[in-house]
Amino acid sequence: MKTPKLPPLPPSEITPPERYFSRREIMAGLAGGAALAIGPTAAGEAVRLKHSKNARFSASDPPSSRKDITTYNNFYEFCTNKADPARLDGRFRPTSRARYVAFKTVLRPEEMPGQRVPVLRWPYVEGLRMDEAVHPLTILAVSLYGEVLPNQNGAPLRLVVPWKYGFKSIKSIVEIRFTERQPPRSWNISAPQEYGFYANVNPAVDHPRWSQAREHRIGSGVFAPRVPTALASR
Repeated sequence: MKTPKLPPLPPSEITPPERYFSRREIMAGLAGGAALAIGPTAAGEAVRLKHSKNARFSASDPPSSRKDITTYNNFYEFCTNKADPARLDGRFRPTSRARYVAFKTVLRPEEMPGQRVPVLRWPYVEGLRMDEAVHPLTILAVSLYGEVLPNQNGAPLRLVVPWKYGFKSIKSIVEIRFTERQPPRSWNISAPQEYGFYANVNPAVDHPRWSQAREHRIGSGVFAPRVPTALASR
């Protein structure tokens, strides 16, 4: 008997789009989570975070007590005994010195032929300052025109920073880290004399090899005249 091969399940069928379309909140949440994870707190001090209940999801059972949830933990990094993580967590000290967010792209040369060529040092990496990462214009995109983000546009997750040059908007992100020091960036490693950390669009500042005063709009046609470069409002 032959079993019919079913088409792959699209991501939109796995996670409802409305759950992940709040991409700015996701990034803000990441930064908030970083502050929670790395910020020093007194023993037993609770850090209060803003939250809201999603009315679409509910349970009839009463919630477990905070004491039970925080004293019965399957956390082998501390101990195999469920009660011990709460006793041993006092030795865990990250700091609150993180100032940057570092991103890394997937490394799959068997699927991405460009990674077989040493044009850049793979995998692709980029970074933002923390305040840039939580800016309202910074987007962690999972969709395009209301549909799942296509592979060529950086599926399943890409960064969009509209006031910076395109190479800052890293695609197909597989790793996000918070770091104290300015993280490495692929184009800066390859050509530091041309590509700095900030890479903000400024029509008045030329690139070392060309003017940035005018731009060619996508979809306007090969022979369309260039127009004055738009400066994104921050």
